[in-house]
Amino acid sequence: MLPTGIRDCYMSSAPWSVVEVFDDGDDKLHAFDLLFNEILDRHAPIRSIKVRGKPNPCITEEIRELMKSRNVWRKTARRTNDPHAWSTYKNLKHQVRKSIRAAESEFIKDQIQNNPRNTNCIWKAIRLCIPKRSVSPKVYSKEDKIVADTFNIFFASVGKSTNSKIESLAEENNFNLNNSIFTPRSFPTSEQFTFHSVECKQVEDILNAMPSNKAPGILSCHHYKQFTSAFPPNGTL
Repeated sequence: MLPTGIRDCYMSSAPWSVVEVFDDGDDKLHAFDLLFNEILDRHAPIRSIKVRGKPNPCITEEIRELMKSRNVWRKTARRTNDPHAWSTYKNLKHQVRKSIRAAESEFIKDQIQNNPRNTNCIWKAIRLCIPKRSVSPKVYSKEDKIVADTFNIFFASVGKSTNSKIESLAEENNFNLNNSIFTPRSFPTSEQFTFHSVECKQVEDILNAMPSNKAPGILSCHHYKQFTSAFPPNGTL
């Protein structure tokens, strides 16, 4: 911040008499704004800053130095358009990407192995593996029944595909799935969750009672109500 004397000097040295040259009130205000904003720009200029997100816990000092070198070569390549500079930049870019992936893999592995009972650490590690959600709305160009069947096929195969990916990752990293680092908790039968059959009529009554403009999930209640026509008569789910 500037000393009071310098600020007062800015205000007193401004040519305020220019405002009196104009007869129209809007012109006077415009002239005053120009003079006053010029003083503000000299006293407290606008600074542009880059808002950064949360730092990646997997980034080490070695990776940061590698990223700095990559950025330097990128500026050099753009300025000189030298083929050697472009080649060096691309190699460094590949090394940075490869180093970050290896660091993330090691970080996730350590978080899960060292905190088998800390669900917060485990979920923090899992979220690093999950792609960020897109903010753009989903648009479906197909018929409602085709969309519903697609979702049904996908969710019905989640368990099988997940198990297949787990086995593939375990084999790739030489990990024995039989030597689990988790100790499963046992619950009495009275506290265990169980599925029981529900009559289709009961589900249909619940769906029909819901407002059509509400969306309990990815689809609105209007779409769910249309699915009730496929329920078998006197059937159970």
